[in-house]
Amino acid sequence: MGEGTEIAKALVSPVNKLIDCVKCAFGKIYEPIHIRRIAKANAFALKTMQEVIDDNPTLAQAYNNGMIKIENDKINGLAIRSLERSLYQEMVKQQNLESVISKTYGLLDGEPDVIDEPVEQDWMMRFANSVETISDDDMQLLWAKVLAGEIKKPKSYSLRTLESLKNLSKEEALLFQKHCEYVISETKCSYFLNEEDLLKKSNIDMDIILRLSECGIANDSGFINRDFRFQSNESKIIYNDNIIIIMQNKTSQTLTFTCQVYPLTNFGCDLISIINQQTSDAYLLDYAQFLKCRFKNIKVTAHRIIEKTGMNFRINQDIDLLDK
Repeated sequence: MGEGTEIAKALVSPVNKLIDCVKCAFGKIYEPIHIRRIAKANAFALKTMQEVIDDNPTLAQAYNNGMIKIENDKINGLAIRSLERSLYQEMVKQQNLESVISKTYGLLDGEPDVIDEPVEQDWMMRFANSVETISDDDMQLLWAKVLAGEIKKPKSYSLRTLESLKNLSKEEALLFQKHCEYVISETKCSYFLNEEDLLKKSNIDMDIILRLSECGIANDSGFINRDFRFQSNESKIIYNDNIIIIMQNKTSQTLTFTCQVYPLTNFGCDLISIINQQTSDAYLLDYAQFLKCRFKNIKVTAHRIIEKTGMNFRINQDIDLLDK
């Protein structure tokens, strides 16, 4: 094999890959943990019973085939309720896990083949431990999107993202989902623009920014700058599925412009990709108009995207949407 030859990686159905990951992680690893938890629950019940005996030495006790029975209906009921509660909790956890896996299957069914690169077992175990306590249907779907993304491309979501998502309430998730259409997403960063008129237009106030900061989605410092640096004749683009903004330095000088932003954290950027909601067309045009007014020496235009393949765009160059 010659130097520089790239080894082609095998492709596999994402549904089959999901089944293999579940079988490997949960079938061989999760089940023993599940059994140990039930055993632990039984041990807790026995410990409870022993403590009762120690604290009440006058209680009547009976022995039958190595089993101890306290001749007291109240104490026996306590032990039984303890076991029932522990078993019920384990059943709910298992049901939650299986529900998320089922939703993941639905998301992956019919999707194109993916690279047969395994998902890390530690990641799968952390994922399982996280979704066990998630009973809300909408939040389960969010977690299913995480697993589907990891099946398609392993290492897409870090363990830190799993931990942050685990602590995210449904109300916080809905709050971000409601306002993420006003997030500007570039190749290496995503942010809310700290511009008073645009914040008012998108109904985002400092209270919302603070709440998003508290749950680890955004940075609430209003003094973080987004620097735009243009070499002579250099162009930069920002886009969604429908519109592309083109910024061009038509001068012979290097130009630098700055605006203040509330950047998203790594978790916030991951959450954007999980929710899969882009900047709205209307807000993207508002943002382009802002850039056009702020960057006087930069030519800013906005165009409708006709077709996009990778980073190649076919656009309607004859119509600048900012001239309307």
